[in-house]
Amino acid sequence: AHAAEKVDNNETISTSINEEHSTHYERGGLRWCNLGVSVTSCPLTTAAMLDKYSNAATTTIDSIDDDITKNNDHCLEDSSWLLHPTSGYVPRGSLCGIIGPSGAGKTTFLNSLGGATVNGGLHVTGTIYYDDGEQQQSQRLSQQNGDIAYLSQHDNFFAMLTPRETLELAAKLQNQNTEIDGNKELVEKKLSSLGLLHVADRRIGDRTKLDGGGGGGGGFGLRKATKRAGGGAASGLSGGERRRLSVALELMTEPKIFLADEPTTGLDSSQAGKVVSLISKLAKDRNIPSICTLHQPKSSIWKMLDEFILLAPGGKMCYAGNRNDATAYFKEIGYECPHDTNPAEWFIDLVTIDTDDLEQGTKDIDRINFLHHRFLESCTSLHAGDEQACLDKQQLATNSKDAGTDNRKMFSISRTLQRFGALFQRSL
Repeated sequence: AHAAEKVDNNETISTSINEEHSTHYERGGLRWCNLGVSVTSCPLTTAAMLDKYSNAATTTIDSIDDDITKNNDHCLEDSSWLLHPTSGYVPRGSLCGIIGPSGAGKTTFLNSLGGATVNGGLHVTGTIYYDDGEQQQSQRLSQQNGDIAYLSQHDNFFAMLTPRETLELAAKLQNQNTEIDGNKELVEKKLSSLGLLHVADRRIGDRTKLDGGGGGGGGFGLRKATKRAGGGAASGLSGGERRRLSVALELMTEPKIFLADEPTTGLDSSQAGKVVSLISKLAKDRNIPSICTLHQPKSSIWKMLDEFILLAPGGKMCYAGNRNDATAYFKEIGYECPHDTNPAEWFIDLVTIDTDDLEQGTKDIDRINFLHHRFLESCTSLHAGDEQACLDKQQLATNSKDAGTDNRKMFSISRTLQRFGALFQRSL
């Protein structure tokens, strides 16, 4: 279905990609170098993986001129990787969508960016750091310090609380040194900016109990036509309102990046569009990179993206860059997106493996390896000379971490006690 003659036009492709990223670097943002996730220890870089695809028919472990690779020959097997090593960049003020079929490693990649894959026996290689606009300051980010906002697939709330009470509690937990009036002002600002003022005093409710029927009670008595301030029957929040409340919770701090794992899960088409539009707006208003995984985005959501990342099964990255340049890039390497087709759906189909037809499945794997190889070539060209820079950034971050360990321990103890006090006060 994707038959086309593969053209050899690396110079043109590399030039366009380099020009695009040169502009991005001036804006600052989130960068990753040789980022990979494996089930066993595999210290291979993006450049080292290129030999695997350069000539798949003749490449053997003895033909690779790389001592690290020779000593880790198991790392050449696809089964060793959940996310193959790549390098990339998402600029500040942009919304980046991660798309791909099931099993492509979208959530694994997002978790690795947020530092959430260190547990569970997985091995993460490479470096992730944040650059300011002039690239004069680089730092490693942490969810614990409030640098990273992470919106998970499923909303978790205290069903008996209202959105206002939920945000007030979050403000006390996150901003212990802020005066009460300051916290209230922050809460009102979040409620207003995210369109939650009209339900600010309505109980959040439990959607599973509201929808499940059975018995007459239904959750916390929310089916009864009792009224609360804010208007409307106390029937709990809708799916879209719960999603917006989740976003508000993550923005109680001042994160440097915003990550969202399938933020449109469980929402209808209209609500899904509103949530993605909200994330896009916060990326631009706060001038931070926002990255989210998306499952089969519709055309209107696709057009909201500034950047996108295409992952194939096994975590093979086939594209990472500006959305507007994607169709031209794939056309240049032999795969042209048909007119009147949602590009997002077409890209996902392009990296999907047919598991029912063995012959077609083999062709699909060959196509994916070709696309991944071409992307690795563009990565190597783009980040040429960055290997030492990545190591320097990693060493700088390690030294900084060692120097501030004692201060962070004292801060962590103080913060834990303050949070315990806030929870105890809430329980009274």
